[in-house]
Amino acid sequence: MTTPGDSSASPTLSPAQPSSAERALDDALALVERLSAVIESSLAELLELAPRLSLRRGLHDGAWELGVRGDRERDGAAFGRLVFQLRVDAEAGRARCVARGTAGARDRRAEELEFALDDGATAALAEFTEGVVLGFAGAYFSSDPATTRSPQS
Repeated sequence: MTTPGDSSASPTLSPAQPSSAERALDDALALVERLSAVIESSLAELLELAPRLSLRRGLHDGAWELGVRGDRERDGAAFGRLVFQLRVDAEAGRARCVARGTAGARDRRAEELEFALDDGATAALAEFTEGVVLGFAGAYFSSDPATTRSPQS
């Protein structure tokens, strides 16, 4: 039995506090999730218009990728691919989003947005992704034989 002030008593264990590196990683992942939700919202609108496209997510070359893809072989529609690569530098307070796509047989010009991770980040990314998705949709639907067939006389 120990008495108050006895230094031989074992210390009370408290839950381990995350290290600063763990907190930084958690903060960065939360930020990527928040920004990814903005991109996914724009892609969800595209998927409503083109349900034969499917959503893809993953890491590639050090960037978080979100995109859609449809294969001609699977459903007879035009090939389509739109990918957003998101890189976040939480320490510098900046992020970069690059969009690449193919509609039909044509690769689209890559589009890029670099932005500060401030109060306007979500709005800037939403505006960028909506513009890219609209441009892709126009090119995709104009190259899709299923949507560009002329009516039979």
